[in-house]
Amino acid sequence: MPAPRSARALAGLALVSPFVLAGCDKPVPGITVVGEGSSHRIEAACWSQHSSTPVQEQSCTGDGPKVSAGSASRIGISVDKAVRQAGWQVYVSQSGQAQPVTQKTLTESWFRLPLNGGTVPETGVVLQVVAFDESGQQPRGIWKFRLVP
Repeated sequence: MPAPRSARALAGLALVSPFVLAGCDKPVPGITVVGEGSSHRIEAACWSQHSSTPVQEQSCTGDGPKVSAGSASRIGISVDKAVRQAGWQVYVSQSGQAQPVTQKTLTESWFRLPLNGGTVPETGVVLQVVAFDESGQQPRGIWKFRLVP
């Protein structure tokens, strides 16, 4: 009679599994920033799980982790597939106003950010990576980090 018991257990598992799986969210994509001799994986300050729903930039607060530039002449930024799908852009902010680093939207998974003369101001600069929604116009996700000397 072990067969009916195992059949009941299997039926019970089949009934419960949709509820267990329903509670799972997709992981938030990340970016990796490579400075002088170290790399940092950064989670999004804001991310919309729905590609058609933009995030509100003002709700993404903070500067994020500090990444040392040291004497490096460039910083590397690597993004997950979900970030590059509709495109992304890098912004730099030294006095509060973010300015784009590139004129075009990036669709590659890797970007080398050149540093002017290999120096970063003593106070550092805030870098933002912005992933766009499916329209390619509105922000879907924002990552922030402070680049320090």
